[in-house]
Amino acid sequence: RKGKNLREIDIGKVYESLGPKHSEALLGFYVFTGCDQIGRFNGKSKLTCWNTFLQSDSIILDAFILLGKDNFLENKALVKALEKFVVDLYVLSKKCPRNISSLADARWILFSKYQFDFHKLPPTESTLFSKILRSHYISKVLKSSNIAIGDNPDPSNYGWNLTDDGI
Repeated sequence: RKGKNLREIDIGKVYESLGPKHSEALLGFYVFTGCDQIGRFNGKSKLTCWNTFLQSDSIILDAFILLGKDNFLENKALVKALEKFVVDLYVLSKKCPRNISSLADARWILFSKYQFDFHKLPPTESTLFSKILRSHYISKVLKSSNIAIGDNPDPSNYGWNLTDDGI
Protein backbone atom coordinates (compact mmCIF):
# COMPACT_ATOMS: atom_id res chain seq x y z
CA ARG A 1 0.00 0.00 0.00
CA LYS A 2 1.59 3.20 -1.19
CA GLY A 3 0.33 6.69 -1.78
CA LYS A 4 -2.79 8.61 -0.85
CA ASN A 5 -4.75 7.48 -3.91
CA LEU A 6 -5.26 3.91 -2.72
CA ARG A 7 -8.89 2.90 -2.55
CA GLU A 8 -10.83 -0.27 -2.12
CA ILE A 9 -13.75 -1.10 -4.37
CA ASP A 10 -16.52 -3.34 -3.06
CA ILE A 11 -17.22 -5.60 -6.04
CA GLY A 12 -20.46 -6.80 -4.43
CA LYS A 13 -21.83 -3.26 -4.38
CA VAL A 14 -20.74 -2.71 -7.99
CA TYR A 15 -22.55 -5.91 -9.01
CA GLU A 16 -25.70 -4.85 -7.13
CA SER A 17 -25.57 -1.39 -8.70
CA LEU A 18 -25.10 -2.66 -12.26
CA GLY A 19 -27.33 -5.70 -12.04
CA PRO A 20 -26.56 -9.22 -13.25
CA LYS A 21 -26.86 -8.63 -17.01
CA HIS A 22 -24.60 -5.55 -17.16
CA SER A 23 -22.13 -7.22 -14.79
CA GLU A 24 -21.90 -10.31 -16.96
CA ALA A 25 -21.40 -8.14 -20.05
CA LEU A 26 -18.46 -6.18 -18.56
CA LEU A 27 -15.64 -8.27 -20.05
CA GLY A 28 -17.01 -8.05 -23.59
CA PHE A 29 -17.67 -4.32 -23.17
CA TYR A 30 -14.14 -3.73 -21.85
CA VAL A 31 -12.48 -5.56 -24.73
CA PHE A 32 -14.72 -4.17 -27.47
CA THR A 33 -14.41 -0.52 -26.42
CA GLY A 34 -10.63 -0.62 -26.14
CA CYS A 35 -8.17 -2.59 -24.07
CA ASP A 36 -4.42 -3.25 -24.30
CA GLN A 37 -4.79 -5.38 -27.45
CA ILE A 38 -7.76 -3.65 -29.13
CA GLY A 39 -7.90 0.02 -30.06
CA ARG A 40 -10.65 2.34 -28.88
CA PHE A 41 -13.20 4.15 -31.00
CA ASN A 42 -11.73 7.38 -32.35
CA GLY A 43 -12.92 10.39 -30.39
CA LYS A 44 -14.90 8.30 -27.89
CA SER A 45 -13.70 8.11 -24.32
CA LYS A 46 -14.25 5.12 -22.08
CA LEU A 47 -16.75 7.27 -20.15
CA THR A 48 -18.80 7.93 -23.30
CA CYS A 49 -18.70 4.21 -24.07
CA TRP A 50 -19.71 3.46 -20.47
CA ASN A 51 -22.72 5.78 -20.60
CA THR A 52 -23.84 4.16 -23.85
CA PHE A 53 -23.31 0.71 -22.29
CA LEU A 54 -25.53 1.64 -19.32
CA GLN A 55 -28.33 2.58 -21.75
CA SER A 56 -27.92 -0.56 -23.87
CA ASP A 57 -30.79 -2.98 -24.31
CA SER A 58 -30.63 -6.69 -23.52
CA ILE A 59 -29.79 -7.67 -27.12
CA ILE A 60 -26.62 -5.58 -27.03
CA LEU A 61 -25.77 -6.89 -23.56
CA ASP A 62 -26.24 -10.46 -24.81
CA ALA A 63 -23.74 -9.73 -27.59
CA PHE A 64 -21.17 -8.51 -25.06
CA ILE A 65 -21.82 -11.55 -22.85
CA LEU A 66 -21.39 -13.99 -25.72
CA LEU A 67 -18.32 -12.30 -27.22
CA GLY A 68 -15.59 -14.95 -27.09
CA LYS A 69 -17.93 -17.95 -27.17
CA ASP A 70 -17.27 -20.57 -29.85
CA ASN A 71 -20.26 -19.91 -32.09
CA PHE A 72 -20.41 -16.11 -31.67
CA LEU A 73 -19.44 -15.18 -35.24
CA GLU A 74 -22.02 -17.57 -36.70
CA ASN A 75 -24.80 -15.57 -35.03
CA LYS A 76 -25.38 -12.57 -37.31
CA ALA A 77 -27.82 -11.04 -34.80
CA LEU A 78 -25.04 -10.70 -32.22
CA VAL A 79 -22.74 -9.05 -34.75
CA LYS A 80 -25.62 -6.71 -35.70
CA ALA A 81 -26.15 -5.90 -32.00
CA LEU A 82 -22.54 -4.73 -31.68
CA GLU A 83 -23.07 -2.58 -34.77
CA LYS A 84 -26.11 -1.06 -33.05
CA PHE A 85 -24.00 -0.30 -29.97
CA VAL A 86 -21.50 1.58 -32.15
CA VAL A 87 -24.30 3.47 -33.88
CA ASP A 88 -25.70 4.45 -30.47
CA LEU A 89 -22.23 5.45 -29.31
CA TYR A 90 -21.95 7.98 -32.11
CA VAL A 91 -25.52 9.24 -32.54
CA LEU A 92 -27.01 9.39 -29.03
CA SER A 93 -24.88 12.36 -28.07
CA LYS A 94 -26.02 14.23 -31.20
CA LYS A 95 -29.72 13.64 -30.52
CA CYS A 96 -30.10 12.05 -33.94
CA PRO A 97 -33.20 9.98 -34.69
CA ARG A 98 -33.17 6.83 -32.55
CA ASN A 99 -34.26 4.62 -35.44
CA ILE A 100 -30.81 4.65 -37.06
CA SER A 101 -29.59 1.07 -37.01
CA SER A 102 -26.83 0.83 -39.60
CA LEU A 103 -23.34 2.28 -39.65
CA ALA A 104 -23.84 3.49 -43.20
CA ASP A 105 -26.90 5.54 -42.18
CA ALA A 106 -25.14 6.89 -39.10
CA ARG A 107 -22.08 7.87 -41.12
CA TRP A 108 -24.25 9.63 -43.71
CA ILE A 109 -26.31 11.56 -41.15
CA LEU A 110 -23.29 12.62 -39.12
CA PHE A 111 -21.47 13.72 -42.26
CA SER A 112 -24.34 15.45 -44.07
CA LYS A 113 -26.27 16.97 -41.15
CA TYR A 114 -23.48 17.64 -38.64
CA GLN A 115 -20.50 18.01 -41.03
CA PHE A 116 -18.36 15.57 -39.07
CA ASP A 117 -14.80 15.26 -40.31
CA PHE A 118 -14.18 11.82 -41.79
CA HIS A 119 -11.89 10.82 -38.89
CA LYS A 120 -14.71 11.49 -36.37
CA LEU A 121 -17.22 9.27 -38.16
CA PRO A 122 -18.08 5.79 -36.93
CA PRO A 123 -16.06 2.99 -38.52
CA THR A 124 -17.18 1.41 -41.76
CA GLU A 125 -18.84 -2.01 -41.62
CA SER A 126 -15.68 -3.80 -42.78
CA THR A 127 -13.52 -1.99 -40.23
CA LEU A 128 -16.02 -2.78 -37.49
CA PHE A 129 -16.08 -6.44 -38.48
CA SER A 130 -12.28 -6.57 -38.10
CA LYS A 131 -12.65 -5.04 -34.64
CA ILE A 132 -15.34 -7.61 -33.76
CA LEU A 133 -13.06 -10.45 -34.91
CA ARG A 134 -10.21 -9.20 -32.76
CA SER A 135 -12.49 -8.50 -29.80
CA HIS A 136 -13.88 -12.01 -30.11
CA TYR A 137 -10.36 -13.47 -30.03
CA ILE A 138 -9.20 -11.42 -27.03
CA SER A 139 -12.42 -12.23 -25.15
CA LYS A 140 -11.81 -15.92 -25.88
CA VAL A 141 -8.28 -15.67 -24.49
CA LEU A 142 -9.35 -13.74 -21.39
CA LYS A 143 -12.23 -16.10 -20.66
CA SER A 144 -9.76 -19.00 -20.62
CA SER A 145 -7.12 -17.20 -18.54
CA ASN A 146 -7.86 -19.42 -15.55
CA ILE A 147 -6.48 -22.45 -17.43
CA ALA A 148 -2.77 -23.04 -16.82
CA ILE A 149 -1.93 -24.12 -20.36
CA GLY A 150 -4.63 -22.72 -22.56
CA ASP A 151 -5.40 -23.86 -26.06
CA ASN A 152 -5.80 -20.47 -27.68
CA PRO A 153 -6.96 -20.32 -31.29
CA ASP A 154 -4.74 -19.12 -34.11
CA PRO A 155 -4.86 -15.28 -34.10
CA SER A 156 -4.45 -15.18 -37.88
CA ASN A 157 -8.04 -16.47 -38.11
CA TYR A 158 -9.19 -13.36 -36.26
CA GLY A 159 -7.82 -10.51 -38.33
CA TRP A 160 -4.17 -10.45 -37.32
CA ASN A 161 -1.09 -11.26 -39.38
CA LEU A 162 1.69 -13.41 -37.96
CA THR A 163 5.23 -12.25 -38.66
CA ASP A 164 8.69 -13.25 -37.42
CA ASP A 165 8.40 -10.40 -34.88
CA GLY A 166 5.04 -11.58 -33.52
CA ILE A 167 1.43 -10.72 -34.24
